[in-house]
Amino acid sequence: MSLSRRTFLGTASVLAVAAACGPDEAPSASPTTSGQATTVTNCGASLSFAQAPSRVVSTYPAMTELMIALGLTDKLAGQINTNLSPPLPEYAEEYAKVQVLAEAEPSVEVLLSARPDLILADGPYHFDGKRLPTIEDLAKRKIPVYVNQQFCEGKKLEGKVMQAYTDIENLGKIFGVADKATALADQAKGRLDAVKAKLSGVRPVRTALVTVFDKALYVDAGGLYTDVLQTAGGENLTQQSELPKGEYYGQISAEVVAKKNPDAIVFTYLDDASRRDSEAFLRAAFANTAAVKNGRMIATAEATFSGALRSFPGLEQLAKDLHPDAF
Repeated sequence: MSLSRRTFLGTASVLAVAAACGPDEAPSASPTTSGQATTVTNCGASLSFAQAPSRVVSTYPAMTELMIALGLTDKLAGQINTNLSPPLPEYAEEYAKVQVLAEAEPSVEVLLSARPDLILADGPYHFDGKRLPTIEDLAKRKIPVYVNQQFCEGKKLEGKVMQAYTDIENLGKIFGVADKATALADQAKGRLDAVKAKLSGVRPVRTALVTVFDKALYVDAGGLYTDVLQTAGGENLTQQSELPKGEYYGQISAEVVAKKNPDAIVFTYLDDASRRDSEAFLRAAFANTAAVKNGRMIATAEATFSGALRSFPGLEQLAKDLHPDAF
């Protein structure tokens, strides 16, 4: 989950990092020796690289993990928004080696101090010209931005789990590790196919997919949120028409959700504290629903809906929670 996806989160504190160059200075990219010239298509734009980038900044833990999984930890010059998700256990050791530029959104100075020659973004929202320069302005500085395919501008309601394969393939091309990317994509696809096979013919569980923030209830529908839930064997009871136009989340009254009497309530969380608080809130708000009465309160990390490699293990666990008898 990112600040743009949950604008109600507000902006958290930023770690101070001494700036090596000001916001109006173009960073000097370090020379690289690996990779070959290549061009990839990302969110409708063509990104060309004469050689593999060597100073990459990741804007979300899932993008950092994807680089690590491809064996590219040494190409990461820094990461931001680390407070949005702890790393998966299998990547934790390498993840700890990557410099944290900011726990949340960085300043322009902090971002440019890393002298990035590529930014891997979980969405275009960072680059609004206020918090950070626009993608166009960064391009003028010769800093390309690669956006997670599942959250392309104007396409976030169309996000699908399988689009992660494109990101894996593209990064494989950019960094000259195509064989490793193919193996990683095949592994992810096998994991997804295995879940689908287990759930073949299984009746979807009527589910409310929700998030609690500051004692307010939000529902999630559309894009990667619904695709993950449906693939895991859940029926999302929230309709797109109930949400603000173009958004996959929106605040809603508990009464509206309670009237639907969901058989399961899947709620997202960022950390252990938000998990505990959210569950307490939801148990009280939906005490009379079938979900609470039957103990079908299912917590899933918000990072499950962040794409890249994160959706695969998250979806797999969610499927097991919704359909334990199928596994």
